[in-house]
Amino acid sequence: AVSPVARFAYVEDLAAAARYVDETDPDYVYFFAARWTYNYETRRYLAPDIPGEDRSREFGGERSGDLSADRTKDVLFVLIGGYAEQLPNLMQRYPEGRAYNGLTGDGRLLFVAYFVPRHPDAVGAGAGGEEPSAAASQRGHR
Repeated sequence: AVSPVARFAYVEDLAAAARYVDETDPDYVYFFAARWTYNYETRRYLAPDIPGEDRSREFGGERSGDLSADRTKDVLFVLIGGYAEQLPNLMQRYPEGRAYNGLTGDGRLLFVAYFVPRHPDAVGAGAGGEEPSAAASQRGHR
């Protein structure tokens, strides 16, 4: 068995999340983690070609805690540690999304990811995460 110290030093949760980001290949990632920035070397090595930004209180700056998304893109929210508690808020805001729990072989939670497909009516919404018009929203999501 791998010791908790080894897991902490190896950044098992970040490595698993980065591999998932690479496999999922979203257009953009919104990253929430207390220990690492999205630009941490492990993520840059395992998922080098996926753009993203930090949204955590620790690294997100003025966008910290922001759950808005650019609806012109397929985006992935990655929640590590205590940020996994944001999943219900994301599910309520983007009901068309899909959740994934990254688990160890023995069932320990490493990360939560929430994929939100681009909105078919979104046009020109920038990284600021503007929502589509009310009329477009009433037609429903994908």
